[in-house]
Amino acid sequence: MFKLTLPRITTSDGWKFPPFSAHIENGVMYGRGTQDMKSVSIQYYEALRRLKANGVTLLRDVYMTLMPDEELGAEKGMIPFLQSEEFAKLNVGVELDEGTSYDIPSIPLFYQDKVVWQIEVTCHGVAAHGSTFPPNSATATGKCANVINRFLKFRDEEYAKYTKAGITDAGPYTSVNLNRINGGVANNVIPASVSLTFDIRLGTSVNEEEFEARINKWIAKAGDNITLTYINKNHQSPATVISDSNPFWKAFSSAAAKINLPIMPMVPPGSTDARHVRRAGYPAFGFSPMPNTPFLLHSVNERLDIEVFLKGIPIYQSIIESLASIPAADVADNLSSYLIYTAD
Repeated sequence: MFKLTLPRITTSDGWKFPPFSAHIENGVMYGRGTQDMKSVSIQYYEALRRLKANGVTLLRDVYMTLMPDEELGAEKGMIPFLQSEEFAKLNVGVELDEGTSYDIPSIPLFYQDKVVWQIEVTCHGVAAHGSTFPPNSATATGKCANVINRFLKFRDEEYAKYTKAGITDAGPYTSVNLNRINGGVANNVIPASVSLTFDIRLGTSVNEEEFEARINKWIAKAGDNITLTYINKNHQSPATVISDSNPFWKAFSSAAAKINLPIMPMVPPGSTDARHVRRAGYPAFGFSPMPNTPFLLHSVNERLDIEVFLKGIPIYQSIIESLASIPAADVADNLSSYLIYTAD
């Protein structure tokens, strides 16, 4: 099963060309989705068209799925689809999801995803005229400062791990970013409440219960009348086995070797819908053939070299043919045997 994402990323000012114009200059196409992931969608389709035109016979059915809501947690996309009768009828053996661009010759191959926790912390305190002078412990802002300090102290500890981790493994560290601060009604009014939104990507070995207890402890120490809401709270996702004991890995890596394609197995700092697929018991890989390409997903002036795009089509032809030619006898009845749980 090959998954495509319906892009929903907005654009901001500063584009060299209109972001939905697909403008080409000097062999480079500019536009939202050129890297994430309209390019891959077209490459899938064209690779399948060429295989069919060449009369290639495959042992396995190949499905393309067009999936919404990946950026917002998949609650209206991949998650309900995996639970549906339609998915069960597909008899899926392996899923191929999106990868990413890197400005190096090798192409990343994701075999595990970090999972997303997004939380909103709302601090409540005294509301008063701006000329009054209540203690920090009584104000929403004072309590929020305590929360922020605790989260950022932990962030510094994890950042030290990040600086030691290699490019191929974002699993050892948990990233934390304070992405939104909301509050206040007027310049001369002490706000009754202030909310903070943190985006957290759990390290792949992190125990969920222990980490949740740690968050609760930070908030309890920050002051009274503070509420915690989970916006997103995914469970840890297993890793796909990347050894020849997994016939899907063997087929993928063999296809890459035959065309002299350098691949780089890695755990990315972000996450894709593949995390939900693996949790459902199916092996999955993330792969987008964009070597020597600066990472510009979601960025201003997102772009892709036309030559890189065109070379990706025969790459997918080779990979699809190899994955879809694995005999049933070579695959275990229990597909979860090709997964490993790394969390404590």
